[in-house]
Parts: sequence; structure tokens; C-alpha cells
Amino acid sequence: MTNIDPEVLKKLRRASKQDPYNLYIAALYLEARAAKGEQIQTEARMLAEKVLERPTSSYSGISPLLRVYRSYISKDEAVKLAEEALRRHPDSRYLRRSAAICHVKKILSKDYKPEINPEINRVIGLWEKMMGSYQEPSLKNQITLASIYAKVNKEKADQIYKELLEREDLDPAPKQMLYNCYAKHLYFNGNDSRRSTEFHVKAAVIPEESMYRQSSITELEKTLGRNKDPEMCRRIKELLTRLENQPEIQNQ
Repeated sequence: MTNIDPEVLKKLRRASKQDPYNLYIAALYLEARAAKGEQIQTEARMLAEKVLERPTSSYSGISPLLRVYRSYISKDEAVKLAEEALRRHPDSRYLRRSAAICHVKKILSKDYKPEINPEINRVIGLWEKMMGSYQEPSLKNQITLASIYAKVNKEKADQIYKELLEREDLDPAPKQMLYNCYAKHLYFNGNDSRRSTEFHVKAAVIPEESMYRQSSITELEKTLGRNKDPEMCRRIKELLTRLENQPEIQNQ
């Protein structure tokens, strides 16, 4: 949204005026304006009242509106809005997922301090219930569950990652995501920088261009500045040099 094309912004504004009852478009336009630095808090709260009165659906406007709340108002208010929507429509799988995402975004944010374990335990229950609504929980959702557990039960988080790492059915892209996330888990929650580096290497060598690959490459570059193990530094330098000479992968 911060890089939205001016013409697209004009189209959003025009669509919002031509179809004032389309709250999904209204929420998208609000999000675009907020990304440009406009103060939209009052409008967002007014729009929330309208959205809550509508039947729930993926195009009711709740999803982009919750993004606005999380990014430009507060994560606490986003949670309250999501919970109110879920209270009004308790059987909605879509709203259950939206509420779970808001809770997770709050407790996984950098400024969150896990002082009250019951809050995190409630989020775990909500996330597990949301995952149970689907036949096959996605890998990303399972990794998120491990990240939540890491706040209160590192052993459980380790067990989830162990089971995921033992899977043999993962394609290269999801495997790369798993390696990158596990590397961060090892570093921040396990204080195991060596194994963390090893998994960043595993993620980086998979020839799939993605944000996870770039993240692992960035972490490996940082490791060169703080790691005192000459053998490890040599391996990392060789890997980074090899990756620089593979433009067909870098430019995918």
C-alpha cells in the first residue's frame, strides 16, 4: 500500500464514491490513505460500526479494516474489533480466523511482553481451534503455532518443529520457509547460534527466490561480523560467493 500507484489510488477513490455501500472497497481505500500518512482513525471507527452490522463474508470489509487497525490504530483495538465481530457471528470460520490472526499479531509483535500467560494460552486455544476448522492445517499455520508456544512452552514449540522437520512431503519453497523460521527459533528462543546458522545455510541453498531466502542470506551476512569460528566463516563466505554467481536464481 505504501507504494501504491497513483492511478490505482484514484480508481479506489472513484470506486468508493460510486459505490458507497461497498464496505470492502471503502476499507481498502482507507488502508491506502493511511499508508500515505493520512489520519484515518475516526473514519476507521465509523466504518467499523457499519461493517459489524453487515453479514459476515470475505468481502464484508472486515479483513482490510483489521489490517488498518493493526497497522495504524492499535493491535489492542484490532483484537477488540475482531472479538466483537466473532461475538456477533460465533459460527463464522472466517471471523474465527480473523480474530486468531489479530491475537497472534499482537503477541508476536516486538513490543509485546508476555506478562500474562492466560492471554497467550487463550490465543493458543483460538489458533488451534482455527486450524481444526481446516482438513489439513497449512505449514505456515503450524509454524505460527510453534511461535506462539515458544512464548510459554519452549519444549512444545521444539516438538512442533521436530515433527515438521521430519516431514518428507515438503516441496522446496515450503521447506525453505521452514528452515528459515526454525533458524530464527533456534537463535531467539534456543540461544543456539551455531545450529541457527546451519539452518539459515539450508534455507539459502534452496534455489527458490523468496523473502525467506533473502532473510537467511541477510542473517548469514550478519553472522560473518560476529562469528569467531574461522571454519564457519569460511563456509558462509564460500556459500555467499556461490550465490552471487547464480544470477538465474537471484533474478527468478
